Parts: sequence; C-alpha cells; structure tokens
Amino acid sequence: MAPHRKIPLFLLPILLILLAGAVVLLVRGQPLTLERIFHRQGYAITGQTETALTLTLSRDQMPEGFPEEVPISQAEGELELLLYQDRDTSFYLTAFAQSNQDSDILHASIELRHQLSREGGELLLPYQVNEDGSITVGLGIDRESVRADGEARPEAVLLAGQSSSRFDLYIDRALFLRSDALSFQIGPFYYLTYEPS
Repeated sequence: MAPHRKIPLFLLPILLILLAGAVVLLVRGQPLTLERIFHRQGYAITGQTETALTLTLSRDQMPEGFPEEVPISQAEGELELLLYQDRDTSFYLTAFAQSNQDSDILHASIELRHQLSREGGELLLPYQVNEDGSITVGLGIDRESVRADGEARPEAVLLAGQSSSRFDLYIDRALFLRSDALSFQIGPFYYLTYEPS
C-alpha cells in the first residue's frame, strides 16, 4: 500500500485561487440574459429612471398589404418593422391585422428586443425591476395623448395585453385607414442601467 502524501500548505492558497477563477469563468461563460441582470448574477443594476414614450403608426411606413385583412391569429410573425429605437432597445411591429374578435379593430403586436452587453448598458423596459429580481408592471396608454392627424382621439388606441418582451394594442381600423398618422403616449417605461459587478 502506497503512503498518502499531504499537499504542502503553500499550495492550498494557490488551489483556492484557481478554484475561484474557474467559478468566475463558468459564470462569465454563461449567456447573458435579462434574468441574470435582474437577479444580479454577475451584474449590478446602477439605475432605473421612469419615462413615457410617444409612438407613431403612419400609413406611409407600412409595407404594402398592411394592415392585413386577415385575423391576427393568421398574421403573427408576418411583419418586422422597426418603430422605435433608443439606447440598447428596439421596438418592432411584428403583426398588424384584424382583431380576432372584431373586424373593425386592428390588432398590433409590438416586440421589444434588447442588445445585451457583458460590459453593461442601458435598456428600455416596460416594467420596473424590484430588488428581488421580480418585476412591477404599470404600462398603459395616456388617453389624452392619442392623436390622429393632429386631432385628439382618446378611444382610438387601447392596450390589449403585455408580456415581458411585447405588448399588444387595439386600434380603430377606420380611423387608422383614413389618417396619415396615429400617435400616442405609452408608459411608464424604465431606463435600466447595468454593469458587471
């Protein structure tokens, strides 16, 4: 039977440093996600500032054939139109078609896409991130700001639903088709800044 050799004490700190380095490399090697940022896994949230946005849908910016004359359930993913871009976030109109419930209403789906960076950045989010990594949503349409061709139209746009990366709108079809542009203020959104910790 071979005798057991003890590790010299001067090697113990070196082994601990190597082990800590391996853990850091494993964490840094994982893909960067919003969840890692929200739960402060290798990142610190350095600020959240509330803001509201004004979005505009104009007939001139729509590709030929949109809004589609089919129900929204058949039109999902048929469109990819950049509506708004700010810092590391882009808003894309991904569907614009008849509502499944009412052909006089248009259903618009707007998807948020974030450019995440390991060096940190500033994201625009439709919710606030809490200390525990959960989110608080308060998104809504400012009815006073809904305008078509410069005239107030408070009932023309309604928030239909929202998830963490998209929101949906109901829009008065006849008003949109006879107007050059429809604009509205939506919020609150939050500018979230983050950096490696």
